[in-house]
Amino acid sequence: MNQQFNSQIGNLININFNLNNVNQNLNRRGSQNTNSEYEEIVNTTIQTSSNRQNINDGENSDNISMFSFNTINTNNFEIQQKVKANLEKKETLVSSGNLTQLNKIYAIKSSDNIKNNIDSNNLIDKDKNAEELILNLQNQEQNDLNLNQISQNNDHIIQEYMQLKNFEITRFDSIFCLSVDGSIHSEQAFEIVTDDFLKKETDKMLIIHIFNSSMDEYYNFRNKKDTIIEKYNTRLLKIDKSKTLFLKEDRISKVHALEQVNRIASNHKCSFLISGYYGIKGPKGDNKELSKGVDYLLSFSRSPTILIKENTLRKNKPNGQIKWLFVFDRAYMNCYSILNRFLPLINNERDFVFGYTLLPNWINFDDIKKNFIMDMELCRINNYDYEAAEYLKAPSELVKEKVNFGDLHFDYLVFYNNPERHRNDGKSSDTVNLITKCASNICFINGP
Repeated sequence: MNQQFNSQIGNLININFNLNNVNQNLNRRGSQNTNSEYEEIVNTTIQTSSNRQNINDGENSDNISMFSFNTINTNNFEIQQKVKANLEKKETLVSSGNLTQLNKIYAIKSSDNIKNNIDSNNLIDKDKNAEELILNLQNQEQNDLNLNQISQNNDHIIQEYMQLKNFEITRFDSIFCLSVDGSIHSEQAFEIVTDDFLKKETDKMLIIHIFNSSMDEYYNFRNKKDTIIEKYNTRLLKIDKSKTLFLKEDRISKVHALEQVNRIASNHKCSFLISGYYGIKGPKGDNKELSKGVDYLLSFSRSPTILIKENTLRKNKPNGQIKWLFVFDRAYMNCYSILNRFLPLINNERDFVFGYTLLPNWINFDDIKKNFIMDMELCRINNYDYEAAEYLKAPSELVKEKVNFGDLHFDYLVFYNNPERHRNDGKSSDTVNLITKCASNICFINGP
């Protein structure tokens, strides 16, 4: 009997399965995933260290749970070894730093499906399960090929995997990338995004938590990784699952955690990057100094960025009205682009929009007002006003007077930033004075 069974195994191994059959099998098995499995995969924390030596030492051995091969017939030893080798290859690929966080989740999902399909407790019919083992190997090799393509930044493959996660993205979507930690400003940012910004059916929210495994034991309870993950997992239960994705990464950046957030937001082509103004350490001294995270975003953010300083929930406002101040500094050729980029966040029926143009001494006319009024009417924004002012003092001083001492309390200050100039000027940067002194949330776009 064993000899006959081994002969059958040998014949089955030599069968060349075509790709269509492999894809059919993948689809058939993928449809068997339950919602609970989906939630477990989405909420799995993946450590993204690129140090392969640590992986070989077993530090990430808990990422993919091992299963027993002991109950498989010893005559199937060659198949067992091949299955093991493929799974170890998958684990190494997942644990490396070459894949984005999103695609690592897919890799784990694919690997877990294969393990479940070859569970030794289900090996009742040897001939049938031997065939399934071989087919699983073929499927896994195909998945390895796909994952290698993903690591080469193949956008088409990434889109296919994003659809598998029920987080499909089209070019018409607005993707809000939110950095979360244990700070109060982070919680306020989450509430503002979910209450005010997620309006359309196609809007999505990508939540990112960068934890620090080497320091986590020294943090207080509020700032510990498990506390933060549990908090936001609970909050996400109230939101449509297809609109959100929660990613966690261990900190590998030596600059700041927001460096990793910025990278992820850029890779996913996010429409906006939102962060709390203060991190877990809170405000610094007399508030005249930028935090390292905000300074980094002013220098390198690739997405339109929102910094939450004040709690401006629409539900707390009279008639739900939020006031926006758009600063068009004509010293920058592309300053008017801020209006187009942040228009999707404005409620055209309730919000108030104020256009404030700053004219340096070498510009003798205002070419912004006409376009601004035209855009307000085209977008059917009912409440708006406009003003132009000359450079009689530093631009930040003009804006600060308008925000802090004017007749209106503005909830959002929107401006165009030159990151190279900000880096060169350092602490004397006019942008530093603008952000630290103005009592409002900050929105900006980094220009060329």
